[in-house]
Amino acid sequence: VGVYEMIRSKTGGGNKRSGGYRLAPVSDPSALFLSTRQSSSDVEGCAVSILVEGSRCIATEIQALVVSAASFQGSTRRTTHGISQSRLLLILAVLEKRCRIYFRRKDVYVNVVGGMTLGN
Repeated sequence: VGVYEMIRSKTGGGNKRSGGYRLAPVSDPSALFLSTRQSSSDVEGCAVSILVEGSRCIATEIQALVVSAASFQGSTRRTTHGISQSRLLLILAVLEKRCRIYFRRKDVYVNVVGGMTLGN
């Protein structure tokens, strides 16, 4: 099983169709997907992953932003869109425990691009 890209092809000759689509093999799907990024500054806070939904593979981008909390009263924000809040809290707990990256006084925002919702 390979990865294919649908491309528009122009056909000539005896048939009446002036154009159509065909599948062409893609040697590096990651490069094809990421080729639209302008520079390395576009990838800060972004992760691209290939997810399997049924029998289809879907390229998904997840954006994250971590900033210093506006108040020092202990109330930090954990805002998510497209991913469950409990999953975000679990990821943050693992990062604190294993990587010693602390989020106690930080606001964390996570977004799944395209309005998708990630499940298990």
